[in-house]
Amino acid sequence: MPQLYLTRCKVALGTSAVLMLFVGGFASVAQAQFYGNGYGWAQSPAYQPYRPYTSPYGNPQPYANPHQQWNSVANLQPVPNPGQQGGYPQQAQAPPVQSSAGYGNGPSTVGYNTFGGDSCGCDSGGCCDTCCQPCCPRWGIYVGGVWLTREDENHRNFSYDSTNEAFQLLDSQESNFDDGFGPEVRLSWFNPCCCAGWEAAYWGVYPEDSFAYAYPSQVGGVLNGIFNFDQLDYNGASADNNVNIAQVHRLRRENEIHNVEFNRLWQLSRGRACSPWSFQALAGFRYIRFVDNLQFASDPSDAVIDGDADELNYAIDVDNDLYGFQLGGRAERQCFRHSRWSLTCGAKVGAFVNDAEAHSLIGGTAGTATVNNGPNNGLAFDITSDKNDLAMMAELQAGIAYRIACRWKLRAEYRMIGITGVALPTNQIYQDLRGLQDVQFLSSNGDLILHGGFLGVEWGY
Repeated sequence: MPQLYLTRCKVALGTSAVLMLFVGGFASVAQAQFYGNGYGWAQSPAYQPYRPYTSPYGNPQPYANPHQQWNSVANLQPVPNPGQQGGYPQQAQAPPVQSSAGYGNGPSTVGYNTFGGDSCGCDSGGCCDTCCQPCCPRWGIYVGGVWLTREDENHRNFSYDSTNEAFQLLDSQESNFDDGFGPEVRLSWFNPCCCAGWEAAYWGVYPEDSFAYAYPSQVGGVLNGIFNFDQLDYNGASADNNVNIAQVHRLRRENEIHNVEFNRLWQLSRGRACSPWSFQALAGFRYIRFVDNLQFASDPSDAVIDGDADELNYAIDVDNDLYGFQLGGRAERQCFRHSRWSLTCGAKVGAFVNDAEAHSLIGGTAGTATVNNGPNNGLAFDITSDKNDLAMMAELQAGIAYRIACRWKLRAEYRMIGITGVALPTNQIYQDLRGLQDVQFLSSNGDLILHGGFLGVEWGY
């Protein structure tokens, strides 16, 4: 009997010990679930249900996924709220989004410029994946300067040596401008949520008048004009008296170039924000105005062109107004990780209607020269002609950019622009000056090639 009682006591003690271990373990688990995290959570974070939170920018956002917006799970830290009783804790707020690779190419100031690098954080994985942080620009302003030069056109000589007609002087190429300067401005608006925007741009070049001279000292005989001015009368006598045996021949050239563009922009680089590349396409309207005025002047009495009555001028003024549509693209690549430097390139092609007009006049302060023989006898050499024709344009550009700050960039580019189907003064000259009808037919088969540098700074906001 005592042995049986002792056995029952051992069983009871063992059962009590097991029960105490079970209750103690349950209490420890419950305490860990309710109080173990130290922030007053109502239940274990492992079982926290979906709960939206309020973005610091005021828009409701879903619960942040650490694999989408944070670089590591270690950054997923709850915000302490010891005073909260029950309910859910205050949601952790995501740190500013930055590119893990240090590139972070996002929407640009002027549509295609990247504000990449670890200091901006403008994009979290492609500009269409999410709305950008406040540092991302929506508007862009670019201000800079332009330097352009013109490639030589076709040859046209105006003077020759009376003893050797093969020795010709005063080539029209000598009067081409070497340096033309002007401004460039660009205004853009870009929507990073739909990867599209608009751009308006203007640049112009206003070169100083260029001159070329020929003097009798340059020839073995006398200095004569290469055209048959004896077919015209000026100031009561044959016009060749004012051109041949001259003391000076001069060419004067005036040029103006204006460019206006209004483009629709599409950002094509929708990949990861860490990509060093940014691509953009564009399409839009473009207007180009090219003014080319050429004047030949001769003075038989002295070596100074100053408007004397015996000076004879042959002036050809040509205006080209091109209206058309263009397509193009631009690309920019950050040089290396965390670099502020980037390389740029681009191309455009366009088709235009060229509304060209030319005005040809031979005369001087004593009046206009007239034809002295043939079917046009007595008619003044004062002719205006116009024509609408097809013109084509192509532009290439390459350059570098330096990000001064998140919203500022400095840009330097080299551009080459070629236009076919333009009217040039030298193409409006008919060798026989009596052929007024031939001059009335405007020729627009010339080419214009411009190239030079563009330097400026842009600001996005």
